[in-house]
Amino acid sequence: MKHWKRTPAISLEAVVRARPVGLPQVEAVRVLALGSIFFFHLWSVGLPSPIAQGPVGRVLSFGYLGAFLFNMISGLVLCLPYLGTAASPVPNYKEFLRRRFLRICPNYFIALMLWSSASFMERGEVDGHLLSYFLYHLLFVHTLSPETFFEIVPAFWWLGLLAQFYLVFPLVLRLFIKLGGGRMLFLVCAVCWGGWMLLTRLAAGHPASPWASFNYMVYYNLPVRLPEFVMGMWLCQTLSTGGNPHSDHGRRESMWSPFNPFSLGMIFSGASALVVAWILLPLGAMPLFHFYQAAWCLLVFGGLLCWSPLAALGRTRPVAVLAKASYSFYLLHQPILGYTARWLGQSPGAVQLLLVLFAAMASFLLSLGLDALVSRLRCR
Repeated sequence: MKHWKRTPAISLEAVVRARPVGLPQVEAVRVLALGSIFFFHLWSVGLPSPIAQGPVGRVLSFGYLGAFLFNMISGLVLCLPYLGTAASPVPNYKEFLRRRFLRICPNYFIALMLWSSASFMERGEVDGHLLSYFLYHLLFVHTLSPETFFEIVPAFWWLGLLAQFYLVFPLVLRLFIKLGGGRMLFLVCAVCWGGWMLLTRLAAGHPASPWASFNYMVYYNLPVRLPEFVMGMWLCQTLSTGGNPHSDHGRRESMWSPFNPFSLGMIFSGASALVVAWILLPLGAMPLFHFYQAAWCLLVFGGLLCWSPLAALGRTRPVAVLAKASYSFYLLHQPILGYTARWLGQSPGAVQLLLVLFAAMASFLLSLGLDALVSRLRCR
């Protein structure tokens, strides 16, 4: 434990402090992604409100796209220390896993025990299924079965996906550096999404077949979501080095400029291509709609990274505090919203608004408490 304390997990905050040029805009995007997920879960719990059933509710229903942004942020942040001439060497596999899992496990395990206990008290009896769900979550394998991946806390499916990405990241990084970002992104998209299209074709017309069950589950696991992580890695290389992984540090500084011609050209070309694709191609159904959404999220994320006002916003203290608490907030907010929705019933709109604000504030304060508890445990 003492050795681990001397070599903490590589976090965005550590990267920013270690480098003359930080990426505060990533902190702002992290808060934006978390906010979209929070409002999506608010919409999904079915709060009886006219707002949730109108145009605003339609917008909130797309809040799940925050998960795309979180995946891209994870790829970017993990890749950042290993690009450029002053980059660190590819991490040792065992040491990398140790640091990353020690980074996410304490908060996750405490939240898992908290909400498992709440579920146990709600049921009022010892339930063997609940114990098995807890064990699957504890081992990060709950996303591999349709019976477990949405149990206890549905939002925890993302932790299983993140663990899968950690397991393959050193290998993906080696291939990324060897092949180059563009070729690596193309290869991953072709293999992962091409395989998903083939699987969808096999499952079509056979809703009760094993192919259909696997096709449903693969969406929540790495075979389909790996391209989103690699998109973040590609953005990291492209925007920080102009596509050249061996460029010097001065080049890294200049490429984050919001007026960089390459960045603006990429954003304009990407937006034009996506609009044309929507007009010419049948993109309304999966998996093509997923590809389209991922492309837009990549474009928006890249544009936000190049927007200087967002960087200024990311340097403000409120955003820094929210970004720091974002992981714990993610672990805690969905059950709080769910229990709040049960308490609401058919309450008047003003009461609903107050209780929703209470749920948001309670989630945030508990997140700060969870972070403080984990920090204290690590210091022992």
